[in-house]
Amino acid sequence: MRYHAEVLSSGVTQGPWMFALDTVEESQASTSSDWKKAHARAIATLEELSTTISQTHEKDIIEAQILMLQDPTWLSRVEELSRTFDPKTAIWQSAEEFASSLDQIADPYLQQRAQDIRDVAVLWIQSLTNHQTVSIEPQTIVVTDKITVQDVLSWAQVPVLGIIVEEGSALMHASLIAQNMGIPVVKLPSAIKILSRQSMHPQILLNADEGYIELFDESSTGPKEDAHQNSPTPLYIGPVIIQGQSFEIMANVSSVLEVSRARDYGADGIGLVRTEFFFEAADHLLSLDEQVDLYRLVLKNSPGPVIFRTIDIGSDKPLAFLPLKPEANPALGQRGVRIYSQYPELLKTQLQALLRAQDGEQPVSIMFPMISTLEEWQFCWQMAHEVIKACNRPVSSMRLGIMLEVPSLLFLIPELAQHHVQFASLGSNDLYQYVLAKDREQSTDHSISGAFSFARAVAYASVKAQAHNLPLSVCGQLAQEPRWALLFAGLHMTHLSMASPQIPHIKAYLRDHMANLLVLERQVKDALSSLSSFTTWMTS
Repeated sequence: MRYHAEVLSSGVTQGPWMFALDTVEESQASTSSDWKKAHARAIATLEELSTTISQTHEKDIIEAQILMLQDPTWLSRVEELSRTFDPKTAIWQSAEEFASSLDQIADPYLQQRAQDIRDVAVLWIQSLTNHQTVSIEPQTIVVTDKITVQDVLSWAQVPVLGIIVEEGSALMHASLIAQNMGIPVVKLPSAIKILSRQSMHPQILLNADEGYIELFDESSTGPKEDAHQNSPTPLYIGPVIIQGQSFEIMANVSSVLEVSRARDYGADGIGLVRTEFFFEAADHLLSLDEQVDLYRLVLKNSPGPVIFRTIDIGSDKPLAFLPLKPEANPALGQRGVRIYSQYPELLKTQLQALLRAQDGEQPVSIMFPMISTLEEWQFCWQMAHEVIKACNRPVSSMRLGIMLEVPSLLFLIPELAQHHVQFASLGSNDLYQYVLAKDREQSTDHSISGAFSFARAVAYASVKAQAHNLPLSVCGQLAQEPRWALLFAGLHMTHLSMASPQIPHIKAYLRDHMANLLVLERQVKDALSSLSSFTTWMTS
């Protein structure tokens, strides 16, 4: 039995499958003891969280939330409502009464306190339930409704063979991690319902190259094609060198484990370390010493140069222990560099850790995410130089760059180069999202004209970067698409960074299609001259 599915992380595997669903036990009683026990658990959760946070500002937030929970007026109102309603309704209705009264006051501070009350109420309600997580069996294909970054990182340790999920996209961060870990993942809506009726077929072929799953039982001969787990098979060691020009194919990583795998796949270095996922995996705000140890491990295990991206949280990457104000449109709100002015100690501590982690004479390469203005860059540059001075290190200890992922930066390249930006890395995932106003996690369908406009924007950036001697690389998803990789190479981008399993394929493709660089440059120029030429380029 075969079902078509959307590919989130490529690869082919075969084996037994199992459900991975959290079971929830929730008291249905409406007695006062239920909400009181949940109240105590909520306070205990916040108190435990407070012990893991070192920054004063964050501690103050947690302590304020504890005081809200201890407010006798709120407790009295919950007790009164619980005589009529179930605990969940009593908690939420009482919170909404207090929050709504603050919403009516034209004071931003009090309106934020209203949101704080709602946030605390959610924690209180969550404390009414007890979640029990299913233990994952090794060498199985996991079937679940949704996956998180933490799921993928922990399941990779088990290890699992593959994942079938009901929700998600190829550009959500859990999928990106799976791609780098070599775990095949497909999206099959209603997968749980479909497979719950297929107990007679305990084996699955998960083909995340062509996009389908096939069920069979142990007594059958099974699918005719060979199934294989993604495995490191580097075809070439070292950069791709064409006519004396070196093209380095590097890896994007989100954990120390992925760094070692990058070496196995023949990566020439690490082009993007997503440091925010180190925090998510730890589930607490990492201390200075903890960060130093992690970054040293990355540098020690890397097959080549390393570029660290400073913590990029907000939007689709929240951290539970670092509260951010809810936003109607988070993709355009507080994220990346915009968080640093709110939590300057977060950036300062990370810069200190990165500086200490680099023991040798080579500078540590650091790039800042979501820069959209010259002022944001100057803030980061100034913070970095204050750290360098405080640590009594030479200015050359850090090599500082930017993620080019906000369209406004396309038109600020000359000014950025004049203000000490030493390199830029094109983050195609977010840049594509913002150029086309298309949520990266909602769809991976790219119209040819949309791709054409994006390619022209990239070409414009390349011309400006070359004119101002600003090295420009690519670390987004498009770097691992063969025709895009070739286009980037023809635009003088000599460093491409991608999921590790794709590195051998891209190295082989570039070697086979870049015999003459001048010819390639002309071909790319012709491809960008018209929509029809671009269509021919992308489909050839």
